[in-house]
Amino acid sequence: MKIIHNVGNVGVLIIAGVLTCMATGYVFANSYEVITQEDLPSIPSISKFEVKEVEKLFAEKLSIDNYRWNSIQISSVGNKLQLTKAWTNNEGILLQQASKGQYFFLNPDPVHVAGDSVIYLSKNWRTIYNPQNIQNGDLVRIENDKSVYTYKIIDLSLRSVDEPYIRSADPRINLLLIIWNSESGSVFYINAIQISDEEKI
Repeated sequence: MKIIHNVGNVGVLIIAGVLTCMATGYVFANSYEVITQEDLPSIPSISKFEVKEVEKLFAEKLSIDNYRWNSIQISSVGNKLQLTKAWTNNEGILLQQASKGQYFFLNPDPVHVAGDSVIYLSKNWRTIYNPQNIQNGDLVRIENDKSVYTYKIIDLSLRSVDEPYIRSADPRINLLLIIWNSESGSVFYINAIQISDEEKI
């Protein structure tokens, strides 16, 4: 009986060791994705952002290295979401980091360097889980190292991921937030105008 008991303990240790190795490998793979910005099969940290309308906008992006966003916060959502610059893989496929929003700029502005900001992300528990709660009039707070910018949402729409999106002709709009719900195949398009900017003390 003692031998059987010892064999059972060894089996438990082996299983625990295998599970620990698998967990460590999974964490390593996720970290590798984030560091290298490459999409690995079956690893969710980095994945393709499958909204064609965003790909079209990204093709028009400005190449700006000295202007960046750090975070975004929407008044009706509450949590602050970290932002990272949008990027593509070696094949030109637009990617996303599951726990962050991605941004790029359109239309140069001689005062602010970048005119229009586009921020895209996927709906999930780490980003914005209830985009349906966002309403016209909500305030959007975007920060970088030096300043805090406040925007007011003035227009929002929900469309199918395959449905074309025509940008608003309203010249006041200088922020477009795009939230993709991969489960329902729908996309939230949220337009906002800047109402203030303040330097951090």
